[in-house]
Amino acid sequence: MNVLILDTETTGLDTDPTAQLIEVGAILYNVAHRAVLNQLSFLMPVEDNPQCSINHITEYASQLIDFTPSLKMFDFLQSQAKYFVAHSAAFDKHFLQHWTLDKQWLCTANDFGFQRKKLCYLALDHGITVDPNRQHRALSDCQLLAEILSKVEDLEGLIELAAMPKVLVEAMVSFDDKHLAKSAGFSWNPVAKTWQCSLRESELEKLSFKWRKIRCQNQ
Repeated sequence: MNVLILDTETTGLDTDPTAQLIEVGAILYNVAHRAVLNQLSFLMPVEDNPQCSINHITEYASQLIDFTPSLKMFDFLQSQAKYFVAHSAAFDKHFLQHWTLDKQWLCTANDFGFQRKKLCYLALDHGITVDPNRQHRALSDCQLLAEILSKVEDLEGLIELAAMPKVLVEAMVSFDDKHLAKSAGFSWNPVAKTWQCSLRESELEKLSFKWRKIRCQNQ
């Protein structure tokens, strides 16, 4: 089985309607052999990059080369993978939705059962030293995630578990009991004004409070 590890650099957050994709990083990774088969990184042109202080990509650099040949390679790598894998996948999926094939996304921050949400801490948990001064770029984050996956013993089983369908659930808790939802991994949705979480069917019976299904989710 091959998976395509993905990461993006953008000019803003996914909640910013003016934010644009400025860099794509991708690694075709073979699960059985824990091997990187191919890797790709390319810039996409933007007129301005307010996040330049973080990703160090100037708008001028983004306009120096045609990304079309790289996009063809990106399409080929996609065709060779069964799943897309990303850390905080919802963010990358938001910016790549017009560039990626219709395949299931697996999130290493939410679907794999890891205790850490930040990629650098997840790396440390797997015995990988992270340079605090390392360049924050799409491909370097993909490479770090590939190194983490290579440290996982039953990666095949973990991916199978991560790929199981999920249900978006609302916690039926009072204000005084919100700690129960929070400790179970639920997050506050400020729009719906409820505590919500995406869970597998088998995980629902373990909840210690009342809940209701909002919708099934196709990752």
